[in-house]
Amino acid sequence: MPERAGGTFVIQVPERRASAGLEWSRKNHPEQYVAANVSVARFTGIGDEAELERYLDVGGRAYGRDFLQGFSYTEPDKAPKVRVEYLKQAETLTGRIVGQGLKPNFAYQIKLRGLFETDRAGFERIGLTGRWRLPGRGTNYLDKTYAAYKDKHLVEAYLLFDFFVSDPEGNVDKSFYADSSLHVLWNANFQRGPKMTDSRPMAVFRDRANRALYAHPDPDLSPQWIYAESEQHSLAPNNRKAVNEAFLPAGKYSAELVLTEESFHTFADGGYWATVLRAPVEFEVVEKARPTPYWRELGPAAGLSLAKAQVQEIQKSRCDETLMLGRALSDKCGVLFTERLNLAHPGRIVLSAELQTRGRHQWQVFLDTEEQPAETPTYVVDSDGRGGWQRFEVEITGSKGAERLRIVPTRKPEAFGIRNVRIAGVKE
Repeated sequence: MPERAGGTFVIQVPERRASAGLEWSRKNHPEQYVAANVSVARFTGIGDEAELERYLDVGGRAYGRDFLQGFSYTEPDKAPKVRVEYLKQAETLTGRIVGQGLKPNFAYQIKLRGLFETDRAGFERIGLTGRWRLPGRGTNYLDKTYAAYKDKHLVEAYLLFDFFVSDPEGNVDKSFYADSSLHVLWNANFQRGPKMTDSRPMAVFRDRANRALYAHPDPDLSPQWIYAESEQHSLAPNNRKAVNEAFLPAGKYSAELVLTEESFHTFADGGYWATVLRAPVEFEVVEKARPTPYWRELGPAAGLSLAKAQVQEIQKSRCDETLMLGRALSDKCGVLFTERLNLAHPGRIVLSAELQTRGRHQWQVFLDTEEQPAETPTYVVDSDGRGGWQRFEVEITGSKGAERLRIVPTRKPEAFGIRNVRIAGVKE
């Protein structure tokens, strides 16, 4: 989480939430939102993963016996009644899920799942946009793993592109627009907070009125903050696109829309991502204008060159225009970019970069003038102690007099990496 003098300073981009492109689509392609272009399908229950179900709500509160005895995904008189209305032809999968009788105050993933035997081409396009799941409980597989797997008909290809939380009565009315490739959901109240590439947290309010719902009614039903982790860097070799930028390739699809229970990594000891409802869908993604990313490139200098950057007290092991790997030799290390910063753009200007280190460290970002280096950092970025590449974004619009960017990778003699350092404008 980048911090600035005076408190936390985070770039809040309203568009960074799954399905944010729907409003743009309705405005720019009104001709496709007509009755003749709409199909309707009903969800039916899937019973083969019942042992994986979660019986706790989005905040970890257990349902009571009376509710559980009256609920089932597969028994007709107890099952939810859910339908999907979707466009038969559009620039991406677009529609609306309406239903009653779901688990109340409960998080469901919305996925598009490929059908290998029916539509192998669509199946593989879905997997290459989203994820693969091989037989068993493993979930994190690479494209090359799927390519090498002999029994491909046993593989699940799916795109998790949005989610919803049912209301206190188990109802849902959710419009969707497949513009994101997501990894999993998290509860920021009890688990980790979102990274810069993740969707913005959504406040979920539970209802204390239905006291018969829970085994032990919760006296404190404070809001739960739920967000979706981006698939962009979760399995980095797969090279998935960012939230609001991951669209299905053009083509016809014969697949199924499925709802998967979010188990929050068994937070509060419940569930293992049971896929519980499915509905058949047949649609076509056509080549058509789509919403542009919230980034606006600011000319040739939008990407800052690491190959031309000046280094101090750093032993480089690899370096090109977009990537630098190396080792910091002392606490006087630093990477100084030679490009002059252009902060005269009329909108908000954002600096983004991806950083890699081992263990918990603080990266420091300095904005120097031409005559004199800054004595104190403008931003401090906590690596949060996890491995892998981590992206940060900070706004530099108001940094008066800044002409040079300098990043100090670590205060310890430790291996590090920097890549994809960019300056861009934000759509307002």
